[in-house]
Amino acid sequence: MLHVLIRSLIRNKITPLIASKDTNYTERIHNVDAVYAGAKWNFLKGFLSSNILIEGPGNKHGFISIIDLGLPILAKILRKNVWYVGVGLNPHVWKDRPTINRVQVMRYSVIKRFIISVIFNELVDRIYVRDGHSKQFLIFNGVRDRKIEVIKDLAYFLEPPSKERIIDLLSYLGIDCEKDKLVGISLRRFDDKKINECFSEKIKEIIIRIYGRVPQVKFIFLPFSTRGYDNDVEYSVTIKEMVKSVVPPNRLVIVDSDDPKVIKGIVSICSFIIGVRYHCCVFSSSCNVPFIAIMYDPKAEDVAISTHLAFHSPALFVQCGIVLTTLGEPHLSNRLMVQIAEYLPAKRIHTA
Repeated sequence: MLHVLIRSLIRNKITPLIASKDTNYTERIHNVDAVYAGAKWNFLKGFLSSNILIEGPGNKHGFISIIDLGLPILAKILRKNVWYVGVGLNPHVWKDRPTINRVQVMRYSVIKRFIISVIFNELVDRIYVRDGHSKQFLIFNGVRDRKIEVIKDLAYFLEPPSKERIIDLLSYLGIDCEKDKLVGISLRRFDDKKINECFSEKIKEIIIRIYGRVPQVKFIFLPFSTRGYDNDVEYSVTIKEMVKSVVPPNRLVIVDSDDPKVIKGIVSICSFIIGVRYHCCVFSSSCNVPFIAIMYDPKAEDVAISTHLAFHSPALFVQCGIVLTTLGEPHLSNRLMVQIAEYLPAKRIHTA
């Protein structure tokens, strides 16, 4: 994650200037200078005065995003170092729809392969990708194996606040960490009404079934995006309204924080996590909290299969505009609920 990279750079006496689409958020959360990411004078001035261009961390979807409009080429012409750090590379342009069913390791056209091979073999100084899919994609497109290193997602190394601070925060929200059994839920919306409606119904079903088995449970909705149409807080309110006739409102708590350190701290004291967002699954894994990955993108699969904490993963697959759910099969549905119920009574408080 960006925060981990920034702190690492500062520890090594490197002053970062962050290109961001939301400079106010970046400066507030990370306490660094930020410029708007685009062809504006402040960005160009910062770029020209820099010594290193770092691409990442995070996902890059599609050819143009992967080569960042050719910015690494310009950086090398100006004799700057170029690093790709903690990136996930997806060959398809992100259209705010599930990509779980799309081929993740593919060869581009001859021209695109040539451009990628030149940039990554000859111009990029260091390549650190966060998953095997990304490495294989680069190799398939002509990048030399020995140049690519797979590292853990930087979110694994994010330091959450103290346990005491998180307990105080949850107490303010009406949660008693000693008595309540906590299930964290991360959600996301897609740019497709049919998918959202179907997905919402399945999430509703999961919440109601868990509450039926474990009445002492409290659900904590964890936001990973709080801006634009892809607003997890707004979507959490929608889900809360859908289940409130069965689950008491005081059993449904929505966290309204956009600080990833706080969210990771909350994840660390949950008994179980149902994760749609990739970084929610990463947080769960790094905090030793059992989780189910509801995958809309193969990047969550890498996290799920790399840990013994991911039970019956995924609970749902979102493919081709249709939600296909194993919860429709009674024996798997019961197995899922038993697994969750087994972890809720044995209260554990985790710290990263």
